[in-house]
Amino acid sequence: MKWWVWILMFTWELPQTILGAILLAIFHRGLWRPIMYDPPEHARVWVNDDGNWGVSLGQIIIVPYTVGRIIPHEYGHTIQSLYLGPLYLLLIGLPSITFNILTRLGWVDQHKYYDRPWEAWADRLGGIDRGSL
Repeated sequence: MKWWVWILMFTWELPQTILGAILLAIFHRGLWRPIMYDPPEHARVWVNDDGNWGVSLGQIIIVPYTVGRIIPHEYGHTIQSLYLGPLYLLLIGLPSITFNILTRLGWVDQHKYYDRPWEAWADRLGGIDRGSL
């Protein structure tokens, strides 16, 4: 990891870095393993072999075992975190988790989940073009 990313993690992105570390500590039961993925040369991707959710908190990306397009999408959130710093949790994290829960409950159309501005932006930053899928 580049030196300037370490500085950002523990200053500009401190709230999400702390939350990411807490999630790893709480849910780590020997089921998680780091993986290498390109292009996030600075992000750290962890795979939860026993889950069906993904999250990006600072430079920590947590994805389910069957990753598909989720790593590039979550990497897009990592870039958003670099751009927004402490505002990331309010502007991206809160709406993202809220609509994720509402979608899982069936209250929001799952086919429109990635049309939300914060999710579409993460897709663009991660290099995903859902229009061609």
